[in-house]
Amino acid sequence: MPFFEEKVRAALADMDVEIGGSRPWDIQVHDERLYSRVLRQGSVGLGEAYMDGWWDCKALDEFFTRLLRAGVHRKRKMTGQDLFYFLSNFFSTANRL
Repeated sequence: MPFFEEKVRAALADMDVEIGGSRPWDIQVHDERLYSRVLRQGSVGLGEAYMDGWWDCKALDEFFTRLLRAGVHRKRKMTGQDLFYFLSNFFSTANRL
């Protein structure tokens, strides 16, 4: 398993999220570039990768609940501003679809 993927998988596992898992909050990766993008760009990279179709999730609310409960915005140096930016862009774009 490549280094970047291993790091992202481990971080998500700590939050009870599995890549390729069957639960609604597990993410499905469609582009392997996701891993390095998330590690380089944090929440902004995660959001932009979602918008680019690199990953998806059946229950985004549950996915983000797990990230927030785990304090990812504190532990992984994602600021509240980053999270707000991602969520506001996600929901504004989702409303246009």
